[in-house]
Amino acid sequence: MATVNESGKPIAATMAYAIDDKMVFYLETSNKARKYKNLLVNPRAAIVVGIANNLPTVQIDGKVTVLKGEDAINARNFIVGQHPEWEGYYLGPDKNPEEVYFTVKSTRVCYSDFTKEPMVVEVVKN
Repeated sequence: MATVNESGKPIAATMAYAIDDKMVFYLETSNKARKYKNLLVNPRAAIVVGIANNLPTVQIDGKVTVLKGEDAINARNFIVGQHPEWEGYYLGPDKNPEEVYFTVKSTRVCYSDFTKEPMVVEVVKN
């Protein structure tokens, strides 16, 4: 995931995520992380999902919503519901106040598949 600080400097970080059927990403970070501070100033992010060379990728631009209270707890439960192996890592903001949960709702989605001939690059949502 990539964010931009108040002076326009980009940063990127590998992030674990869960995604719902509306292409909304659910993520968690620390309230001390640079990306969190960036999101408070500029609530936009870009995400790239890919696994290895020559496999399809998806690039997403989106609007970030930092979740509070019950919404943050629900986000934590959604993430752990999709990834039960993360149960011990994601404690929830009620148990670890440094945890921040947020969503990225896609505003643009581009799908790429370089295994096809000719290669496929398609803007799915713009």
